[in-house]
Amino acid sequence: MDRREFFTLLPFIGVTSYFLIKNIDSIEKDSAIKIIKSVQNHIFPKDIKFISADGFEATKFLIQTTTHKSFDTDIRKFIFQGAKKIFFQTDGTFIYYSNKQKEIFLQNFKKNRYGELWLSNMINITIEAMLCDEIYSSNNKVLKILDIKKGNPKPIKKYIYNLKII
Repeated sequence: MDRREFFTLLPFIGVTSYFLIKNIDSIEKDSAIKIIKSVQNHIFPKDIKFISADGFEATKFLIQTTTHKSFDTDIRKFIFQGAKKIFFQTDGTFIYYSNKQKEIFLQNFKKNRYGELWLSNMINITIEAMLCDEIYSSNNKVLKILDIKKGNPKPIKKYIYNLKII
């Protein structure tokens, strides 16, 4: 290949690389979301008296909340990177693990500081999804099961970002 052919192919190589990277990012994000959903459902499973994390749409809440501009970007990255870490450590099979296998894996995962912080963040956000006001997409079924009465004052707007204190 001579210099002229190389420069002719250069834009094609750049565009192809861009789309490959975008596709990989999309696949990794989808995989991370599946891991997050699986972890949330493992930590908050459905039983006779209570609905699962799926039942109160914890993953939907997590995605909506973490992608909002007011959410801390470091925590957002940490959550998705932790899920990707689980994905790669289990060769993408974590979502197919039995409950016992998931428990063993998560117990080992939390033995280091990174895993402990990641699980702590997952639990906090999932509990927040379960108990937050319906303006933040909470599930009223949870509030009824726990016999929680909605309080006042109620938020008038989702994610008050530019709060001005007088």
